Amino acid sequence: MESRSETHVRWLALGLCLAAFLATWLPRLFWGLWTDEASTFWMACEGWREALVRVAASPGQSNLYSFVQSFFTGRGPWLEPLMRAPSVIAMGLAGWYLKRISETLIHKDAGWPTVVLFFCAPDVITFGTSARLYAMALAAALASFCYLLDWLHAEKRATLLKYLAASVLTLYLHYFFGFIFVVQAIYLMARKLSGRPVGLALPVAAAVVLPASLIPMLAHLILTAKEAITFAFPEPPTFGQLLQMCFPPTLLLTLGLGLVLVALQKRKATWNPTRLPAESITLLGAWLLLGPIVFFLAARLTPHTLFSTRFQLWAAPAFLLLAAWSIAGLSLESRKLMLIAFFAGTVLHPGNMMQSWRDSAISWREPLQRVRDLSRGEAHQVFVASGLVESSPLQWQTLSPATHRLFAPLTAYPLRNPTVPLPYQFSEDVKTFVRNTPKDRQCFLLAAADSELGPWMKAYMEQEGFRTSVLPVNDYVVMHFQRESVASAAIPKVTSADRR
Repeated sequence: MESRSETHVRWLALGLCLAAFLATWLPRLFWGLWTDEASTFWMACEGWREALVRVAASPGQSNLYSFVQSFFTGRGPWLEPLMRAPSVIAMGLAGWYLKRISETLIHKDAGWPTVVLFFCAPDVITFGTSARLYAMALAAALASFCYLLDWLHAEKRATLLKYLAASVLTLYLHYFFGFIFVVQAIYLMARKLSGRPVGLALPVAAAVVLPASLIPMLAHLILTAKEAITFAFPEPPTFGQLLQMCFPPTLLLTLGLGLVLVALQKRKATWNPTRLPAESITLLGAWLLLGPIVFFLAARLTPHTLFSTRFQLWAAPAFLLLAAWSIAGLSLESRKLMLIAFFAGTVLHPGNMMQSWRDSAISWREPLQRVRDLSRGEAHQVFVASGLVESSPLQWQTLSPATHRLFAPLTAYPLRNPTVPLPYQFSEDVKTFVRNTPKDRQCFLLAAADSELGPWMKAYMEQEGFRTSVLPVNDYVVMHFQRESVASAAIPKVTSADRR
């Protein structure tokens, strides 16, 4: 039966999670779609059958996620929150599974503190309000871990089937999240070496079922491998970035703030942490460090930079579990104070609040709306640079921005204007293409604000007799080009009557 102290912590945790949702999660649901979210819309907007067809030709995407997302697409003011609903639901499930994992690995007093830490963590908020597959993949990975722990406690056949189902879902949602099975294997070996029993049924079943489940995905995996060059970036990650991924500075500072408040409240604050067995320490260490280190080394030693928070999101719960372990060793009042301090330092931080309640800087909705406003209902030509790096190696000159996946934002936020495709990367081919493209008396350019394309096209168009208006919109720039005669005609003439 739940004690009074546990009841107090539970209600405090639920209240803080609700406040976090209203303060930071909810406004983000109405942000305009960024490039990858627009790609999700492109894949899912024509129904589940077409979604499976489109994913098959799109490297690095998930059939399962696109199938689910196809039931959450629409038009109008609810387009964005509807698309993000699966991620919100998935993060709710992920938080519940992490609570169960925390109570099993650490102590029952660590359960609700883990929930607060989870739903207030900046990365969880970011991916929990994004129309991408990472929240669902994290939920599946945590479910897999939870059922593994349940099976070790009582080796039931039903639990084994749940584990296999959650594990297969993890692979089908994002194969990078399959690295969690390496961490699970290390945990099982550490448990075996410590003298605790580990049955063979689950490891053997996993060794057979998980590789076999990849067979239907082979064609898609081969396609992704062939186009892996599109993930090549010039700058490998630094050691400092590795440390920040494993030990997020914001969370460290926030926990430090809480400890200071606890120390000020009670000079002789007691801390009696739960003693963790050796295999649990091994698990948390491997979960926290192994994946980020492996991907870091791969990014340093190969041209493919896959070292990113979204790819290693499955490792983030380890830090939160360690934080919950430290909080669970405090007294009831100190635990409550720590949770309030964590909430204040993350959710109520002025920078985070301001970011949540203003438009996203990477949203395509606002710059495309600016083009519509400037067009005033007329079909002026628009040069559009793709937001996807893989556009550059393809024959982008022949693509239709209105329908192709590399220009997916125009599917989510369509323009009436005729559109001209340009790739993500600026090159001599782009210059030649722009020079050879017939231009209207008025036309537009929409590109990333930091792209070399903008300054070059401004200079070129002015040489061709156009007047340029440069309109920054978030992380993008809209350039409005008008022939000098058109621009002059747009200026109202001042008559002698007007002067009087």
